[in-house]
Amino acid sequence: MVTQETAAISPAPRPACGPPPWKETIRRPYFWLALAWLAFRRKDVILGVVAWQFLVPYVTFYGLMPAFALVATRWPWAALAISLAAWVPYSQVLLPFL
Repeated sequence: MVTQETAAISPAPRPACGPPPWKETIRRPYFWLALAWLAFRRKDVILGVVAWQFLVPYVTFYGLMPAFALVATRWPWAALAISLAAWVPYSQVLLPFL
């Protein structure tokens, strides 16, 4: 039986609150299909990996790292923008300590 205490310390990834994550993939298949088709036409492995990320039922930080590393090798400015945008939620927490 899973209690709140065991769920809080569980290392298993959990989807965010809201509708089941697989419904989001089914609702927006055109973006995935466009990326997959573009990757196929260009024979671009990096776009293929990024397109594959839209098929997983939940996204974890450590699951995105290989794709982010590949994107950073091809498009370093986009990777920098994504990295800075990821720190925005923490800015309110970190500002008092600076």
